Amino acid sequence: MKIALTSDLHYGCTNTSANKIQKMLHQLDNQDFDVLILAGDLASHTQYHYRRCLETARECIPNRPILTVRGNHDLWDGLHKKDNLSNSRHLSQIYTEHELLYKKLDIQHLDAPFIYNNVTIFGFDGWYHKPDPGTNDDNWIPRDHEGCPSMIYLASNSFKQFRSIRCS
Repeated sequence: MKIALTSDLHYGCTNTSANKIQKMLHQLDNQDFDVLILAGDLASHTQYHYRRCLETARECIPNRPILTVRGNHDLWDGLHKKDNLSNSRHLSQIYTEHELLYKKLDIQHLDAPFIYNNVTIFGFDGWYHKPDPGTNDDNWIPRDHEGCPSMIYLASNSFKQFRSIRCS
């Protein structure tokens, strides 16, 4: 299996980023690969950018599986203003909107394993390293989680998920 992987597109970070990302994805569609993985930070700082990035990916890559995980920027919904976000919405609303968008665009969020041609792919969303990220994300992951450093905690959960997958 051939996997195309990209991350940190930051759609919307400049006036030309949308065109550059669209051009890159069109060129990618002409390449030989089976699955595209968009590995977080697709948006710059708004939910509009996140939605447009996913829509652009599906428009440019119409006939192959697209998988994604979210980075911290993909949870933002507004512009920074003194470490707070304006026009912020609760994270649960953003998650619900994302799930509807994934379904509409036929994009697989890797919160559950994805199996393609006997290969299982899984992942987890990103998080913040700052102790107080100033975000609308009420569920941001601090440096420690349940008494364990966050990276070790998340990796441990990933390995548990991996070990639980039964190969046929």
